[in-house]
Amino acid sequence: MSEGRDRVICVPLSEDEWAAFIARVPEPVAWLRTQILSQLEGAQALPPPQRTVRPDRSWSTRRV
Repeated sequence: MSEGRDRVICVPLSEDEWAAFIARVPEPVAWLRTQILSQLEGAQALPPPQRTVRPDRSWSTRRV
């Protein structure tokens, strides 16, 4: 067992939003990991899928 911690990101999406996202990005976990690692390497990351944040959504960066 490694001494590192697993990180979890939770993004609340409706069923319709999730379906649209996975239709565009069939491997969302691999895509997100690639995006994060690309940012760390200083490479130009692919643009994220277009999405409008609804005002009724709250986003948190709190540590759990």
